Amino acid sequence: MKRTTIPYKQIHPSDVFVGFLIDGSLVNPPATGNEFIDVFVGLVRKYKRMPVKQYADAMGLDIHVFLPAVIALTGMGAHEWISEYMRLACCELLEKTDWSVSEIAKRAGFSSISTFSQFFYRVQKCQPYAFRKGYRYHSTDK
Repeated sequence: MKRTTIPYKQIHPSDVFVGFLIDGSLVNPPATGNEFIDVFVGLVRKYKRMPVKQYADAMGLDIHVFLPAVIALTGMGAHEWISEYMRLACCELLEKTDWSVSEIAKRAGFSSISTFSQFFYRVQKCQPYAFRKGYRYHSTDK
């Protein structure tokens, strides 16, 4: 008997990132219909940037089960998925709030403005200040 797989849409961070309310709190994301991803998204929203192993632990999973599950459901590695989610969040905060870059860094869970700036440059290809002034380059090409 030939085994077939049922295709499904992989869940990208942009599928679950819906933005912020006027006070800067996150809007609740739509449920994906996948409990694993819904829990993972909730943890990313709550804890922001933390080591991937801590996400696995928070979900009660061994890292060797967690990582392949994230890849299978999203098409991305866990670290890459979290970084893209955080990129979306930080870009929106820079565009839609008048918070200082330092305040955004703090609210996004970065230990310093320097760490935030390094992350932002890596994922957005420009500094947060330049992005806010209108430079919007982002390439998903590696």
